[in-house]
Amino acid sequence: MKKKFIAVSVLICALALGSTTLTSCVDDNESASVTAIRDAKAKQLTALAGYYDAQALYQQAYANYQQALADEKNQQTAQDAEQWSYELEKIKKDYEEQIASFEQQIANYKKQLAENMKDYQAQLFTNYEDAADKVNTINGEIANNLYLIAKLENGVASAKAAIAGLNYTDELTIAENKAKIEAYKQMSGSSLSDLKSELAELETQLKEVNLKDSEADRKLADAEEAFKQEVTPIKGYNATGASADATLATALAIDSLRNNGYFCNKHLKTTGQNLPATYLDNVTLYAEGAEKLGTTFAAKASLTKYSLKASAVTNAANLIAAEVYEAEKALGKTDDAATGTSLYAQYNAKGEAVKTAQTTYDNALKGTDNAAIELARKALENAKYQQQLFAESTLADGIETVNDAKELQILFTNVQKAFTGDTYKAYETAITTALAGENAKAMVAAQQEINSLAVTSAQLTASKGALEQLIDNLDGTIDDLDVDALILACEEAIANAERDIANREYDANNIINDPQNPANGLTIDDAIAMLEADNEQLKVELVAAEARLSAAKAALDAEFGSASSEVPETPAEGEETPAE
Repeated sequence: MKKKFIAVSVLICALALGSTTLTSCVDDNESASVTAIRDAKAKQLTALAGYYDAQALYQQAYANYQQALADEKNQQTAQDAEQWSYELEKIKKDYEEQIASFEQQIANYKKQLAENMKDYQAQLFTNYEDAADKVNTINGEIANNLYLIAKLENGVASAKAAIAGLNYTDELTIAENKAKIEAYKQMSGSSLSDLKSELAELETQLKEVNLKDSEADRKLADAEEAFKQEVTPIKGYNATGASADATLATALAIDSLRNNGYFCNKHLKTTGQNLPATYLDNVTLYAEGAEKLGTTFAAKASLTKYSLKASAVTNAANLIAAEVYEAEKALGKTDDAATGTSLYAQYNAKGEAVKTAQTTYDNALKGTDNAAIELARKALENAKYQQQLFAESTLADGIETVNDAKELQILFTNVQKAFTGDTYKAYETAITTALAGENAKAMVAAQQEINSLAVTSAQLTASKGALEQLIDNLDGTIDDLDVDALILACEEAIANAERDIANREYDANNIINDPQNPANGLTIDDAIAMLEADNEQLKVELVAAEARLSAAKAALDAEFGSASSEVPETPAEGEETPAE
């Protein structure tokens, strides 16, 4: 009876336990299904929010890019055309990288959204995506037009700065011939004594000009020397590759990167390859007004600013990392098995050979065969010698190769640091300060004075020559001087010089010959007008595109907002779950 009672009790407990277990399974299934739906919905909404944020950042990046281009345009001057172009390209590159990053974010969120999306939801999302793409495309076209306009305007400024030195010679010609014409007209018909008196006055004035010119030359020489001393810490190396006594960290890094520089030589020794010729980007910056005073002087009143080229940095980093990896792989580890191929494995194999030779020698010593003992002894000495020789040559070379590669890697890291942060800012500030400093200003002022005196000297010399002709005509040295013909010749020379200047000005604004430029075949002025008109039309299209985007977003928000209420509550007892 007791056994039967126990059996029934066990059965009841088992049924009770089974019932509990069954109920628990049903409840868990229901909870998992609802949770899965809720989780999918939450994931979808999170992805949509992320997608919206990425789109907003993408569009803001274009807005910032357009504003940056406009701001940079306001800072443009003919004197710093090259620097301005450098900054323009940097702005373009920076924003292109930002935009590419946001594009990747958008693609990632789009991929997440595509999961578990219903067909009609997918269509709403497509409508929004198309509208967003249109807005982004228009913004991109506006930004590109602004960039092209800026480049065209900078090209004119740069070209005009470049022709300033060429125009100077023609301007001297114009000044000389105008002075001759003035002398011919004023002094023609004067008496010999008046002409000689005027000539004496001109010669006195020329002497004074020459004295002033000598003083200006001295000022220029002093200012140049002072400027050279000032920029010594800045210049990593000059155009000929000769190293300067640089002290700024960035300048030292630049110096090490030049041909035969420390890093360059280390790189060549370690990798067997020269650094790429385009390893450094550079831009020449000038003291204000220097470019208008001729290329020879401008070169003296300038500094070259260097920066690392990103692509070359990546290539060099990969090459050096590969060199470290290969060197370490070839060297191996101290505990490598003697059967391996690494240098340490080979060294250990020679160690095993020493052990074997030692055992053979020890065994030979137990016997009485002196010849065998001597043979074993020599074999042991040779094994030890071979291991030592390997350690001192091949293994040592392998260790040195690893150390060289690692040292190069550390050096490269330090070189890169010299082009970032406060270190690079100190380098840039030093350049800006020097070019805007008193020594640079003194150089420009001295050269301006020299150029002005040269014009005055040319005018006085020309007038002197004209008077000498008139004097020679009166005293019979020259017969029948045709003053009108001389004036005509001077006018022709002036016309030719003015034509050359005008031609250079035209060339600076000549027809664009660039198939990649939408303004190809137009003059720069017409091209700028066309691009500006295109942007006005694009702005009109942008308003319509943004309205379409707003409507598409509203529809998408409405759908996903109402969709959240469709997630079923936990089913009541007896109801089927979606999983059932």
